[in-house]
Amino acid sequence: MNYRILAALYSLSPQGLTLKRYILRRLLDAAPESLIAAEAAKGGPPRNPGSIAYALQALQRIGAVEFVARNRAHGRDRWRIEPSATDAVREFLKDDQHDEQQPSVTPLPIKDRYRTILYVLWEAPAKSFTVRELADKIPGGNEATVRKHIMQLYWAGYVMRKLSDESKPGIPQYMFQLNPAAEKYARAQLDWRAAAAL
Repeated sequence: MNYRILAALYSLSPQGLTLKRYILRRLLDAAPESLIAAEAAKGGPPRNPGSIAYALQALQRIGAVEFVARNRAHGRDRWRIEPSATDAVREFLKDDQHDEQQPSVTPLPIKDRYRTILYVLWEAPAKSFTVRELADKIPGGNEATVRKHIMQLYWAGYVMRKLSDESKPGIPQYMFQLNPAAEKYARAQLDWRAAAAL
């Protein structure tokens, strides 16, 4: 399995993720044959041709799909799953509910950046926050810094994430929440005495 492509698939932005997953599923079903863009998106979320082209190009940039040929008579591009990415794409599409397998908990070094994010999540353990909402709650916080550190906390298993409701207007975003299984490690980030007890 190509783990680089699998990691890139799991790192895709939530914007347009439903369409990208649908296109990957259609291309995987058609493999090894290629499909034109309209065929790859047929029956999926309603999008204009520009959005479909953008989704295919994003998947091409990470190596999940490849451009095969252009039909000169009709000016239509043909696409297929990159053969070396087949297993990674299949693994990525296993779960159609957009819920990812939660990474196992790995202790992180004590950092102020982690502490500030975890404090917000600790204060409201049942609530989920977007990166923007977290940045708004952290004094001097900006989205880029919060995004970087919340992803480190996610990959270490301290927080869980899910996609916001895609039926609501606007761009879907990841929502982050404290992982109950990581409570003792989160407490260690918040209190040095708890860290000494680990």
